[in-house]
Amino acid sequence: MVPTVSLVLTTLSDPVTYPVPTVTLAAPIRVYALDVKVVLDAVPGLEKLRGYALTGFTSLQRSYGALRILSYRRDIEFLSLLVLLKHLPGLEELWLWQIISNIPSSSYTILNAAVAAKEQFPQVRVLRLDGPLTTQGDALIALLVGLFPGLSQLWIPVVREEVRKALEEKCCWLKEIHCGERTIKAWVAVLQRRRQREESYFNG
Repeated sequence: MVPTVSLVLTTLSDPVTYPVPTVTLAAPIRVYALDVKVVLDAVPGLEKLRGYALTGFTSLQRSYGALRILSYRRDIEFLSLLVLLKHLPGLEELWLWQIISNIPSSSYTILNAAVAAKEQFPQVRVLRLDGPLTTQGDALIALLVGLFPGLSQLWIPVVREEVRKALEEKCCWLKEIHCGERTIKAWVAVLQRRRQREESYFNG
């Protein structure tokens, strides 16, 4: 008999129990809705997590270093995302639909302060955003990529000025930008040349 771990899935109706064989720890778990904290506590060796209605982002109270890939295919609130990143020190790939904020655009100084108070997350190498971008979304993404100095690949519907400026200033390791069916390489080459100049300078 295969041992199982019971996971509580938070749905619109009553919570249900879903058995997941422990032999699939390194494989992605694909379910419709689940509580992030419950899953990570129940399966501490989980490396990949994909979901459409994840909850419990702000309830995490300790680090979960095994998770490398997180895919959340719905909107996520910006400050909740910061809390989540703080507790996932091994995260390398982050796939999101759209980043939103409950703070009005006129009060973005609050978000800037929140970002400034956070440590950076250089282990994040891949960021994918598939949802439509709004003016608010551009500003939030610009803040977010500043926390990912090791970013090497970015999937985004369109790169507008605010995001482009943030990438130029903060992400000198960027190698590929995918916009829809296009891959932007000419601009990335400029970043690579700048990185090489900086490396030459610091290496004497």
